[in-house]
Amino acid sequence: MMQAINFPLFASKFAKHFTNNSDNIMLLNVVIDSRKIQSGNNTLFVALDGSRYAGWEFASDAYDKGVRNFILPANCPTSLIKSLEDSNVLLSTSPLKDLQQLAQLNRENFKGPVIGITGSNGKTIVKEWLAQILSAKYNLWKNPKVTIARLASPSRHWELANNIKLLYLRPEFQLLMKWPL
Repeated sequence: MMQAINFPLFASKFAKHFTNNSDNIMLLNVVIDSRKIQSGNNTLFVALDGSRYAGWEFASDAYDKGVRNFILPANCPTSLIKSLEDSNVLLSTSPLKDLQQLAQLNRENFKGPVIGITGSNGKTIVKEWLAQILSAKYNLWKNPKVTIARLASPSRHWELANNIKLLYLRPEFQLLMKWPL
């Protein structure tokens, strides 16, 4: 089970405008791509802009798949917000920053040991080697092999679960997220 986060409580700390219209308030999953929604229940859709599309354009797709928790840019159309009538909607000046704050909150809830590997070369191979050895004894989580740091790190850190015993973070992700090692 992943670390559950109370969406209205999070929103009250970080948001300027939050509409609470759904009882589905405990977040257990986060998605930034509406095509990858497996279950809308307890899922948060974060509308991040891409190079060709505005993230909010896919909020209706997420809604149709059962998602009832959204972080949308403050400049999205009011008609979209009205169409999400039975949803919890956080309007944000920076959905990416809010996603990073959610990931940071989830990371802060992790109580196990953390391994960090530094240096100019060889970090990935050492990470993979250590993961292979340590996974025989520990349930561990590691950063993915290929990432876009500003997106993959926050969205993947959501996967941290209560049963994880060991955590590996690349130092640049730790600095990006302002997480203590």
